[in-house]
Amino acid sequence: MRARVRRIAVVSAFTPDAVRAAGGPWSDWAETRLAAAERFVAASLPSPDEEIWRYSRIDQLDLDQFRPERVDTLVEGPAALLAELVVDAEPELFPDDAPDVFAEANRAFMTPTVIRVPAGRVISEPIVVTHTIAGSGVAVFPRLIVDAGPDSEVTVVERFVAAVGAEDDHALVVPVLQVRAGQAARVRYLAINETGTDTWQIGNQQSVGERDSSTLLATVTLGALPELAGPWRVGLTAVLEAADGSLSYWSVAHPPGRPDFHHPDCFAIEVPAPQDP
Repeated sequence: MRARVRRIAVVSAFTPDAVRAAGGPWSDWAETRLAAAERFVAASLPSPDEEIWRYSRIDQLDLDQFRPERVDTLVEGPAALLAELVVDAEPELFPDDAPDVFAEANRAFMTPTVIRVPAGRVISEPIVVTHTIAGSGVAVFPRLIVDAGPDSEVTVVERFVAAVGAEDDHALVVPVLQVRAGQAARVRYLAINETGTDTWQIGNQQSVGERDSSTLLATVTLGALPELAGPWRVGLTAVLEAADGSLSYWSVAHPPGRPDFHHPDCFAIEVPAPQDP
């Protein structure tokens, strides 16, 4: 017996006309943006009836509350190398693969950053990419491309932060990360979410690695964590989709029965409160 999946048509400000009307801010990669916007408006939003969204609040997302904007992005790192590593190149490693409707929206309204590491180059200092979100009702679409050549090494930290005074803004953040690790390349990536509790974040991460390469992708959500006294309990979970479409659920600890990453049993790692120096 097949479960009935409820589909919600995409009706919002995120249209091809919005891309055209924006002009200058979205004039780069115009053909790619317009094609993605067409696919976005022709698609439907997912619902919790779908297995991969089963534990989400996706049915509470109202796109009519948001408008697309560019995000303020700052790239920091080894000053002598940034001009070489951060390049003006096509922000797409997987042109024939969009994981879902939100990835298409990102293509249409992206603020892209492309980091390309030459073959054999070891970047010892982390590259930090910071996106600052401000304004209730804004929707931003950061897009980060990390292309590491053969036998190269790089660490990238991507931060999503609320502007000062904007911690309570109602915003939507839809990031996409694409990573390509060449043969024997080493790529480490950490995403840190420091936005407020009223900000939606729906992201996609795509990566491919050639022989003998290694890629580590990690994400942590802090939010208002510094205001808490601790200790904290932390869950470490992942949903992996195989090439045949099957899903597997990974966690440090599982509750009895079906996987439920919101269950208290999943939060099995204890982090003590910080100590005064």
